[in-house]
Amino acid sequence: MFRLLTLALCLIIAGLSGCYSEGPQPVSGTVTVDSQPLASGEILFVPEDGQQGAEAGTIENGKFALKSKTGKMKVQITSQREIAGKTERGAMGESLAKTEQFLPAKYNTATVLTADVPEGGKSDYEFALDSK
Repeated sequence: MFRLLTLALCLIIAGLSGCYSEGPQPVSGTVTVDSQPLASGEILFVPEDGQQGAEAGTIENGKFALKSKTGKMKVQITSQREIAGKTERGAMGESLAKTEQFLPAKYNTATVLTADVPEGGKSDYEFALDSK
């Protein structure tokens, strides 16, 4: 019985130590729109195989950093801007500036952007977008 427990424990430790990725890896980079840093937005790394959930990060002054699973990813980038002179009612009845998604769908809902996240991560992704 003791040998069986020892063997089971050894197999569990061996499995945990080498068979799986070390978990989410650090990724970072830049996002520009029409050659200018994107002031603010959100970025998603979505596994192409659809087997795992997406990893999200924020974009500030054209820079982003997050942790992502390894492998081939679809990348979705969104950013909102205020619509001049337009307001809408908030949940508590307050007046809020109305906003819109201003990046084309080819960068978010119908993305053409991809990234390959290696073991150890990557820190030099560059996404150069155009507003058209």
